[in-house]
Amino acid sequence: MTIGEVPMRIRNDKREDKYENLKLHSRDTKNYYIKVRKNGVLQNITDWTLYFTVKENISDDDSEAVINKKVTSHSDPTNGESLIELIASDTDLVGDYWYSLDYKDEEDNEGTLKWGKIQFEQSIRKLRD
Repeated sequence: MTIGEVPMRIRNDKREDKYENLKLHSRDTKNYYIKVRKNGVLQNITDWTLYFTVKENISDDDSEAVINKKVTSHSDPTNGESLIELIASDTDLVGDYWYSLDYKDEEDNEGTLKWGKIQFEQSIRKLRD
């Protein structure tokens, strides 16, 4: 078992593959390893920007996001790999929210790679000091 490493596989452009619910404990550190594929082929994401956004309501303004990560430096961009890192202060939430993983590529194309509900459950131990 590897702690803190969760693969999030981005496979293709089909709408049904974009929706995925996530669940984690409040104040957990979580790494989402991303592999971007289109029609089964890993994409070169060297000049891409990835956005991981979590909101209480889908209609909330981006400025109201409870988590707002922007990734421009990728772990292995020529092989479509990147990493979204969430630290304890990011995940200090309890309840149900909405998330999306979006991109903007080198040609200014924009889109959603994954989206869905994200549930933060209260941890058994509240303080870890």
